[in-house]
Amino acid sequence: MKCVLAVVCVLALSGCFRHTYYVAGTTPATVHEQWLDHGLWGLVTFSDPLELRARCPAGVARIVDQVEVHQALIGLVTLGIYTPSTSYVHCSGSD
Repeated sequence: MKCVLAVVCVLALSGCFRHTYYVAGTTPATVHEQWLDHGLWGLVTFSDPLELRARCPAGVARIVDQVEVHQALIGLVTLGIYTPSTSYVHCSGSD
């Protein structure tokens, strides 16, 4: 029983993650934040695509997509059927 409880705790606490993409030779300036909706354990995206050219005409310096604690809890409650995440688009230059 203790082993099962330990496995459940490890799985529940390992749900937060972050993906970061960098563009070499750029300096992040302004940041745009967007909540993204995913379904079926992240296999399906319900949100519109990020319009990078409209948000950052001078280009993108960094993109960070992460699941925060409250978003991981939502995914846990829905058993992964619905899992939100937040994307941060860092524009380069003075956008």
